Amino acid sequence: IRILPDFPAVITRSQTGVDRDVIDAGTQLRVIGRAAIGVDNIDLEYATKKGILVVNVPADNVISAAEHTFALLLAAARKLPAAASSLKKGIWTRKEFEGLELYGKVLGIVGLGKVGSHVASIARGFSMQVIAYDPYISPDKFERFGASRAATLMDLIKSCDILTVHTPKTRETVGMLDYLNLKELKRGAIVINCARGGILEEDGLIRLVSEGHIRAAGVDVFAKEPAPNHPMHSHDGFVCTPHLGASTEEAQYRVART
Repeated sequence: IRILPDFPAVITRSQTGVDRDVIDAGTQLRVIGRAAIGVDNIDLEYATKKGILVVNVPADNVISAAEHTFALLLAAARKLPAAASSLKKGIWTRKEFEGLELYGKVLGIVGLGKVGSHVASIARGFSMQVIAYDPYISPDKFERFGASRAATLMDLIKSCDILTVHTPKTRETVGMLDYLNLKELKRGAIVINCARGGILEEDGLIRLVSEGHIRAAGVDVFAKEPAPNHPMHSHDGFVCTPHLGASTEEAQYRVART
């Protein structure tokens, strides 16, 4: 805020918010750039009122985010972090680390945009069945990525073995997957969130994993970040990472260049 009056542009990442105080301090601001897909840490409405353009980088971390989704999915399905931790303690045991195959499982994708569609492509390589829910995407895109179209979010939830979220964080999507919705998943389902924190209601997800209804969850994003002491981190049913979806050398280079 102290130095911002000297600059006509500001570029931010995920941890630095551009709220009203920052925007008001930027008396010369003409553009706010977000070096990522989402712009949820920018007061978009207020910036628009002030005549400031907000731009983002919508495609350059797609591959990294999609691959991280599958990294979390495989880690959760095969209990990899716990197994690795056991070996580091000098313990050789196998029985409690029996996992699940992805082959033939039904993957439900909420949001068939850039990341979601790439996740669908990867899933086909694992011989998974893919269904998706996205009211804003044309039917031909579902066909192109080999995904069956779910008519409603609840239809998707009730049909899948694994649920993964790839929607932006908006007023419509915050809390859209709460305890009651997620309770409709098949018992033993796996849930993955590499999109944005707050789309899945965190307390409800923890409760369902604790109850054994959800087998495991992989979570990269949290409602409030940074989240170093979140209860998910110490829960055996969760595999958590600190918002690493775009944290690859290749994605960082592409985003910075764009």
